[in-house]
Amino acid sequence: MVSVTAYPAEAAMETKTSKAARGGNMTMSMTTHPLTRIAALQVVLLLLLLAGALPLWAGDAESVIFVRIPNKPDGKPGIYYEPFMYHFGRSAHVPGSQLVKLSPPRPDGKLTVLSKDFFAVEEPELSWDGKKILFAGRKTRQDGWEVWEMNVDGSSVRQITHDMADVCSPHYLPDGRIVFSSTRHVAMTPERNRDEYDRDHARLAHRCDADGKNVEQITFNVSSDSEFIVLSDGRLLFQSWQHHGMRFHTSGASAFFTMNPDGTGFLDFWGNHRGGFRWKQRELPDGRVVFIDSVFHHCYGGGQLAVITPGDPDDPKTLEVLTPDVKKYGPDTPGGRYRDPYPTQDGRLLVVWSPKPAWSGYRNPDGPMVKYGIYWFDFKSRKAGEPVYNDPAYQSLNPIFVETRPTPPVIPDHAISREKKTGTLLCLNAYLGQTDKEAMIRPGQIKKVRIIEGFGIHDEDPFFRTFPPGIGYSSFGSSSNSISNFEQKRIVGEVPVREDGSFYVEVPADTVLHWQTLDENGMALQDALTWAWVRPGEHRVCLGCHERRTETPDLSHIPLAALDPPVKLDVPPDQRKTVDFRRDLTPIIEAKCVRCHNDRDPAAGLDLSHGDELVYLRTAIRGDGASLIRAAVFNRAYLHLSAPANAKIGKYIYPGMARKSPLIWRLYGYSFLYDIPVQRCPPDKPLTDEEKALFAVWVDLGAQWDNIPGPDDYPSYSRAESAKLARADDRRVKALQKDPVQATQIRCGECHSLNLALVQRKPLPDWRKTVEAMASKRRSWIHPEEIDLIAEHLAKITAKDGVLRQWRICGPFDNTGGAAIRTVLPPEKQLDFGSVYPGKAKRKARWKEVKLDDPTGVLDFRAHFGPPRNATGFAYTVVSSDRPRTVYLRISGDDMFELWLNGKKVLQRLMVQPFDYDKDVVPVRLERGDNRLLLKVHNFNGPWRLRVRVTETADPASPAANVSASLSEFVTAGTRAADRSPDADTRAP
Repeated sequence: MVSVTAYPAEAAMETKTSKAARGGNMTMSMTTHPLTRIAALQVVLLLLLLAGALPLWAGDAESVIFVRIPNKPDGKPGIYYEPFMYHFGRSAHVPGSQLVKLSPPRPDGKLTVLSKDFFAVEEPELSWDGKKILFAGRKTRQDGWEVWEMNVDGSSVRQITHDMADVCSPHYLPDGRIVFSSTRHVAMTPERNRDEYDRDHARLAHRCDADGKNVEQITFNVSSDSEFIVLSDGRLLFQSWQHHGMRFHTSGASAFFTMNPDGTGFLDFWGNHRGGFRWKQRELPDGRVVFIDSVFHHCYGGGQLAVITPGDPDDPKTLEVLTPDVKKYGPDTPGGRYRDPYPTQDGRLLVVWSPKPAWSGYRNPDGPMVKYGIYWFDFKSRKAGEPVYNDPAYQSLNPIFVETRPTPPVIPDHAISREKKTGTLLCLNAYLGQTDKEAMIRPGQIKKVRIIEGFGIHDEDPFFRTFPPGIGYSSFGSSSNSISNFEQKRIVGEVPVREDGSFYVEVPADTVLHWQTLDENGMALQDALTWAWVRPGEHRVCLGCHERRTETPDLSHIPLAALDPPVKLDVPPDQRKTVDFRRDLTPIIEAKCVRCHNDRDPAAGLDLSHGDELVYLRTAIRGDGASLIRAAVFNRAYLHLSAPANAKIGKYIYPGMARKSPLIWRLYGYSFLYDIPVQRCPPDKPLTDEEKALFAVWVDLGAQWDNIPGPDDYPSYSRAESAKLARADDRRVKALQKDPVQATQIRCGECHSLNLALVQRKPLPDWRKTVEAMASKRRSWIHPEEIDLIAEHLAKITAKDGVLRQWRICGPFDNTGGAAIRTVLPPEKQLDFGSVYPGKAKRKARWKEVKLDDPTGVLDFRAHFGPPRNATGFAYTVVSSDRPRTVYLRISGDDMFELWLNGKKVLQRLMVQPFDYDKDVVPVRLERGDNRLLLKVHNFNGPWRLRVRVTETADPASPAANVSASLSEFVTAGTRAADRSPDADTRAP
């Protein structure tokens, strides 16, 4: 029996026997008498069978082959992490996963188990003639995952690959060879063992002959490449996990890329500039690509069903969501979740669908309710339609429809010269496609390109998993060699960029690379956050950096760089430059920084001392109503300059971008990003040019703690030493706390934000009740003797005293690309409260009075100026004092701000930071009488707030007596351009 179904026009698919039969131009008419149609169809099928165009399958007209996974004994879904995750192979599926065949594909079809003798199987793939299937399988529990092949009826089972460690995603190539993902490269290049999370071995693309011989690695990545399919033009389309540093807040991007079957021509296809996870891509008969848009592993790989129209990878118009009732995030999704789409040649679409939440149980109690079954997708209703197979005892995945398919053209290996060890890269114009507006790249600014090699952690490296649980990882995704998310790197070399933006370089082949464009100071203007490579003898040409794929190259002239031979950077691995914090930077800090930034009276509260000692840092990360304690073991300087890996920007460094890092601004005395001077450190004995450049390169490479491959003799954190530090910290934490600040931070601050305490502003009796309740709930955590200590401290710091509540504000001004930071705006030159200025987006910026009645004392600019991004506003008040005195201004603001007191700049906070109460504390000298206070607050995105409080001392519970804010009407000269000089007392950059 053959089913013929018509589908809606919007699906852009036709029902043609020519497509189903792989050839010919005859389209069947559906308007004749039913008996005539049946007779004609039988004749056509008979002719096709005699011609060999359709396989003969033991009487079955249609079949579906899929993987059936038994639920675990407790009834929970039998799906662990899939092959796209760091838990590969052996933990991908539970024991007992089977390869089964359903003929015909409907609930009453005949089910045949094809892999009776296998411990586990996954990911079947059909040959072009529809007669054989590839799959990844484990014959026994002790075996690794290898590539196997069998006939579609389960006969003639043979093992293709041997000793490949673990494999996944096998696929037939048009020339008869096979492509698959494997960890085989681990034994070949030991420096690249672990992926960028340091969790497991990365899987990379390999290909081999049909008999498993001549295995060759064809992709090169620090994380994994998998999910290979062959497009109708012969190229490979695959999923690549591009983690690479701080991309998308630690999780990286799971994007689609294309390449030739020999590994040349690597190019992004879609999704590389978007966060999230996408996989299970398949090409539709009309050339579009259907795939699953998901949220990583929380939903067992399920998500929205979507299609991509090939075009520019950054064009949102190329994406269409087919299932609008499916929510990507959270367990509540009315449309369930989809997986594993598989299009047939006649325009139908098999899908795997679960009507249940399909959200991991550890995040959702209903997670085990996931029920994946196989269905035909209904394009008209945009929902799962007729069921194919759904057994409540199993999860059904990876369906393939058994039929012949057109064999794509063979792309020959003409670009590979295996006797060579290098390849070339010609860029026509490095300025083309520079999309980072904050980089503010100007014509002529790019001077060089830095070529960088990336590599993972070796299994034997002492810094890999040498910690007790939680130690060494400051946050989700941080690597064991760094508090940021950047892995170890080394510099292959630098190449000049010509006047027209072109450069031409010869680089090591089959090497994990990325590159940075550099300014005149040797600092990165833009970082190519994609791991790439060239194959031996490959001559790769690109238009620019992040250029639009639909653009055509300018062929009106020959690129200047192409007039000369390529710059050779065939540097042996042992000669490639590394920058290590322990070896290279700690000695400089000890010699030139610790005299001010010591542990006794640290300047700006920054302690960089004792570089030869390791310390233990506890960090609380709040989420889902709970507290997750992470810990890291580094020296003080590294910890205090950095930030947890879940923060995109550090305290003083922006990993991967020295030009954005306040630490580098301080060393040079200049903000390269905003083109303004800042106070230089050290002020009397500045670092040499070589030392400053070393710090800048360290940040550009990712600000790693350990950047030396393999074991070394520099301070390390062995398992024994880390455990010793952890035990010492536990004893300190468990001991009775007598200092109110430490008691509050340890007992409360590790799970609760003190910002919430400040907002609540309870009186002492209420705070005592709150702390007593917590002590009763966590008896082993809060000592009874600490209850009053903590309650009294919370009552003090939440007092209303000292908050400035009367302001004049003016805005919004445009701050796109930091324009308002680099520009002296009119309110800085002259305070005239009756003036009106040109504002952002053709709006008028004028002064208005604000009196804050909210008990928190927070000034919300968005409530008055709206929610514009990249905006700047001013806040002005007059602070009166009964005598000359030094007081402490406690300032909270997001994202950045500058402060003037009586016309002199006293604080310049140009680090993007979230709002936090009393974030910046700065001592200032008040004159007797009125003192003019002006703040310039910059916002990039999200909240735009300011709060100022005055205290007598550095103690937050010491409000300044006889100090008040008012709105005096006098008009006087405000700050001047001269006041923006580096001589101003700008304690913080």
